[in-house]
Amino acid sequence: MREKLISDFINNSFFFPAEKKSNCPEFLEKKIIHIKLWINHSTFAGDIISYLQYLGSSNDPMIRLADSYYGKILNFGFSGLADSIAANFPLDAIKKITPDYFKLNEDYTSFDICFSMSLFNVQRSIIFSRLYPNIVILKAIVGSTEYDNGWIKENTDFKYQLFTTVRNIRAVQNPNHEFNMELMPNLQNKILLFIKGNERSYRHVGEYYSKSINEDKNGTKWFHLVKK
Repeated sequence: MREKLISDFINNSFFFPAEKKSNCPEFLEKKIIHIKLWINHSTFAGDIISYLQYLGSSNDPMIRLADSYYGKILNFGFSGLADSIAANFPLDAIKKITPDYFKLNEDYTSFDICFSMSLFNVQRSIIFSRLYPNIVILKAIVGSTEYDNGWIKENTDFKYQLFTTVRNIRAVQNPNHEFNMELMPNLQNKILLFIKGNERSYRHVGEYYSKSINEDKNGTKWFHLVKK
């Protein structure tokens, strides 16, 4: 696979040479392991390039330090590595995951889902991006005591609890929070719903729209999602 060739290219031209020239500072080790994890979980070459470009422009202080560390040792950092990949591999081979990649009732990882929106945070359950202003991806957990999500009617109507924050040891569901605003009733938006299966995968169960916000007797607010 070309992605394996690119992964090997990254290791051979970037990570391995840096490791030979200098011991990684201890305070950067976890961040670099995290970066390698994303690269190793990429499905397509374009996903790797997209991630490296994100690293090269990130304001995260630890990413900036890692970028500077490689820049000092190799004379180029993450953006330079992305340029090097693009120069060494044909553009027609640099495919990436997009939201239309997902097939109904197929399983995908959190990495796949995040790569599709170029948003690199696997902890997020509500995923949106300026690249796709009318698409929201939801990663839902069903059957949990922590999340009151579940089918109202199997495969057609879904209950999704509003994003909740904690303030003064109290759970707060603010409809105006930016995550919840993305799920406000709107027929124009496409909501791609994924339900957690095993520890590493989410199943794509279809395209939905947000019909309404509802409230249970205990005060819990939730979105009523309906299959398109």
